[in-house]
Amino acid sequence: MDQGKVAEFGTKEDLMKINDGIFKELIHNANIHIEDAE
Repeated sequence: MDQGKVAEFGTKEDLMKINDGIFKELIHNANIHIEDAE
C-alpha cells in the first residue's frame, strides 16, 4: 500500500506510523480546502 492509498483509506493509526511530516502537511492543506469549501 503506497502513501497515497494510506492517506485515502488508512486508519489514523496507519497515518501516525507513516507520519514523517508529509502527512501533517497534507492534512493541514486538506483541512484548509475543506474549510474553504464550506
